[in-house]
Amino acid sequence: MNVFGVLTLVSLIAGLYAYPKFWRFFFRMPRTGNARVFWSDLHKLIGLWSLWFVLIIGVTGTWWFYKNPLVSHLGAPYPVESANIKPLLSYDDMDNISGTMLSASSMITTVRKAYPDALILGINPPEHNADPYTVTFAGDAWLVPDGRQNKLYLNPFTAEIIASHTVDKYTAAQRADMAMSPLHLGNWASGNPADLPVKLIWFVFGMGMTVLCISGLIINLKRTARAARIVYSRNKIIRRLHKSWRIIRPWGRPFGLFKYMNVLLILGIGAGCGIALTLSSQGTKGAGFLYQPQPVGNWEVSMNAVAGLLEKISTRSGLMPPLIST
Repeated sequence: MNVFGVLTLVSLIAGLYAYPKFWRFFFRMPRTGNARVFWSDLHKLIGLWSLWFVLIIGVTGTWWFYKNPLVSHLGAPYPVESANIKPLLSYDDMDNISGTMLSASSMITTVRKAYPDALILGINPPEHNADPYTVTFAGDAWLVPDGRQNKLYLNPFTAEIIASHTVDKYTAAQRADMAMSPLHLGNWASGNPADLPVKLIWFVFGMGMTVLCISGLIINLKRTARAARIVYSRNKIIRRLHKSWRIIRPWGRPFGLFKYMNVLLILGIGAGCGIALTLSSQGTKGAGFLYQPQPVGNWEVSMNAVAGLLEKISTRSGLMPPLIST
């Protein structure tokens, strides 16, 4: 799906290239002379006011496309150093272990002393003896997801901070990488009074991109129909092919989809008549239950029982061999 970010960015560049001096038309209202002109003007107007939003979606989507699949599957170089790599306790720390692991409340007390104003978001206990406690707390930095803003790693036996990954220590490339998700999703103001207005703006311009897709499709269909009418009026072969298509197409007149139902019905009737004629000429010999002749007084009586035509057909096709009873 990340490839659509690349297509969005390419569409933005192609649209600006195909619309010279676009900055002059930010306040031109759509003309209502005819439908094609109206949709064209509306498409351009929405596209101009959505340039910044389309650029954000295109850049973030393209970056994710570079990460997956180019980096993850094709071995492309990754220019961003990994952040938030969890450290493990050293061998010296492991040798000096005494007692049992401390509780999570002890870790929170240590964090409160080091960062009094920290808003703690979560704490993850260690999974083994060499694994530290991980405490995540929020910061004031925007464009960084809450779960990746600030992390402290503490010795589970001494409550000592052994490593800290805070926003102020991230490189510009790491900050840019972390900003991709909040920018794309529009939740970069989470926890602030501007959160709801930002999400509403992202919703409105996201709907604008949807309208751009619909209006672009309508414009293309109308242009294609206009070009087809011109070609149709000048080429006899095209006109004949068009008349043939109107006959065989599965919608519209004449009869539309019903003509194919009629054809299937006629084929079914023909096949049924052929089977009936075949059975009438061959009879039921060799099918169903065949009873051997039995003496009854001065006569010998035999019987061939067939349940129906389908039994005759299946028997002849080898699906149900005839049964012999005495």
